[in-house]
Amino acid sequence: MRFFSILFACMFFFSFTSFSKSVYADKALIDLIPGLYGGDGVQLRAADDPRFSHQPHFQADALVQLSQLTTAASEISFPIPSSQGGFTFEFDPVLNEFTRSSDSLGPIFAERPQTVGKNKINLGFSYTFIDFTRFDGNDLDNLSVTLSHEDEDGDGPDLPSISIPTGSVPGYTYERDKVIIDLDVELKSHIFSFYGTYGITDKLDFGFLIPVIRNELDVNAVYRIENHSSRAFWPLGDIHVFGDGANGDLSNDSADGDETGIGDIILRAKYNVLDKPRLKISPALEIRLPTGDEDELMGLNRLGLKPLLILSTNMPVWGGVLSPHFNIGYEINAGAKGQDEIDYTVGFDYGRELYGDLATLAVDLIGSYETQKRDDVGDDIIDMSVGAKWNFHKQNLLYFNALFPLNDQGLRADVILTAGYDIALR
Repeated sequence: MRFFSILFACMFFFSFTSFSKSVYADKALIDLIPGLYGGDGVQLRAADDPRFSHQPHFQADALVQLSQLTTAASEISFPIPSSQGGFTFEFDPVLNEFTRSSDSLGPIFAERPQTVGKNKINLGFSYTFIDFTRFDGNDLDNLSVTLSHEDEDGDGPDLPSISIPTGSVPGYTYERDKVIIDLDVELKSHIFSFYGTYGITDKLDFGFLIPVIRNELDVNAVYRIENHSSRAFWPLGDIHVFGDGANGDLSNDSADGDETGIGDIILRAKYNVLDKPRLKISPALEIRLPTGDEDELMGLNRLGLKPLLILSTNMPVWGGVLSPHFNIGYEINAGAKGQDEIDYTVGFDYGRELYGDLATLAVDLIGSYETQKRDDVGDDIIDMSVGAKWNFHKQNLLYFNALFPLNDQGLRADVILTAGYDIALR
């Protein structure tokens, strides 16, 4: 009961914090990046020379490059701990009681076919920290976006140009000037996951996971004017100049915000169809409820469904048990634009006793592949997961995991760290 009290107290606190901030927030996190410089491109002030004065505007069309970053942020995914936890049980008719059915504490982010046992309950919580550092292989603190000049009269970027009335020097094709925006983006996520599994029968499990997410976004932008080469022949001063605050945009702009709230809740059901020493198989269904706020980068605002197949085997190795495992699933509505994806996890967990306590090493290759390329963001994600579990007291365990990216697609962190605690009840 004490565990449940702490769980619901934490959920209430974070939910209340989220509601309080959302009432007073000036702008949603998803709007911070595309809202730079008013969200309509860059407006410079009129040139100092009144003979060639115009109000130059560099188009917002090129800001589509920023929208991809925003899309990637809206699709933030984090490693989801197995709701089953580390303990599985089966009924021993000789002893007339439930006994532990596995000599390994299982994987951390993969599911395994074994069930927890009838009327058994596993509960746990984890904390994951993500400091995003790269977007499509580019450092987030060193991004650049190029904006082109608006076409004032519809005759293309080579015109209009201006020339000295005497024709003594070539003309200046000022519409071919560009504005370069240099960006420094900081995005961090803290995820507190509360999860559990209940054994409805010896073969059927039901699980849940409730993530409480805190996102922090800070973006700084500085633009610079890149004049076309024809400017070198123009003797009468710059046509495009920085704004002064009252007339045109300033060269610097920034935005920041943070938000805390409940993310998309995960429900899971698993049925064990084969439980042999050399092969274990379970089909499962995962349902993602759209409970997270899409505008605050906490969910996808659409129901997600993922049927999956879970396989594993056991073999004695080096005084312990090696359990290779494989998960593959097809998730419907996995992306911000409703695209589907194939999710897979392949790896092993190795468990053995160390100094009287059961410990497990878990190594996995975790990937997702979008079957519909609707936004060209994070279409093929591959990570390596390395973690360990320790059964330190009775039916309590601790675990720690590090997740490393193996490719550069999408919004990535150098490493994602997770720590958690599991307990088996009843």
